[in-house]
Amino acid sequence: MTKAHRLATRKPKLPVKTLPLNFLLGCAQSELGNFELSRLDEMAHLRSVLHTILDRLIDQIAQVALASWFKALDRQTLMHAIENEESPVE
Repeated sequence: MTKAHRLATRKPKLPVKTLPLNFLLGCAQSELGNFELSRLDEMAHLRSVLHTILDRLIDQIAQVALASWFKALDRQTLMHAIENEESPVE
């Protein structure tokens, strides 16, 4: 396996943010409130990104399942049944 291949297939690492304990211990109440609001904003943004990714993932899973179903199905019979629709009475 080449280095280029390993780099291309490597899982991306998320940056880890450390909690600024010295800041939290020494800041004023208003600064704590601002810090909390900024973290809540970041959390809302990440949740939005996660929902977008989950929607795409679910869509891809559905497409894979549909392709798998079509592979296992006799497509000629299905096409014939669609083209020659029977009435409910029949």
